[in-house]
Amino acid sequence: MARRPRLKISKLQDEWQLLLSVAQKIFRIYGTPDIDLFASNVTAQLGLYFTLDSHNSLAHSVDALGHLWDFQTMYAFPPPSLILTVLQKYRRFSGILLLVAPFWPDAHWLPEVRSLFYREPRQLRFRESLMINRTTGYTLPSLNRLRLTVRPLSWPSSPVQESQRKLLNSSLLLGGGLRQSSIGQSGGPGCPGVKTIVWTQLPFL
Repeated sequence: MARRPRLKISKLQDEWQLLLSVAQKIFRIYGTPDIDLFASNVTAQLGLYFTLDSHNSLAHSVDALGHLWDFQTMYAFPPPSLILTVLQKYRRFSGILLLVAPFWPDAHWLPEVRSLFYREPRQLRFRESLMINRTTGYTLPSLNRLRLTVRPLSWPSSPVQESQRKLLNSSLLLGGGLRQSSIGQSGGPGCPGVKTIVWTQLPFL
């Protein structure tokens, strides 16, 4: 009896994709981006995309982090370990970034994200098929614990975007719109005055 070949975990991780209909809803609300920064030929949400596969001749180029981001609007669903790196690179360019990221109140990159959004973030409604491995067809285990959000970011802010950001922050501080609670950046007590958005108050996409 032939032994079933083992699947490489790294390959599986590279092929996770947000449900196409959810990505399209994001684009209808915030605008269609020019490029997908982290994709492959089977996970790309847009016709123009960066990939890590050097043999993919259909991609715009290889490795988004190694290229200029001279696009007006970008879509990114990076691995959580790369989010801070993505934000630091983003600040070297300009435009809008639609960032899909987990809701982790203790994430070290959260303050950086909050300083950049100009419209309120939204939570992605949980469903079993929200993320699919395009290699195996399997859904992501324990997806409900990931609590994905889409965060519209702008840098540098236009006058209109800066006004939107100020109005949003004023609404938050006054208790309107999204409610906030005082917790530390690490997600625990001990840092009064540091604000973070409460997950249950994020509107659904």
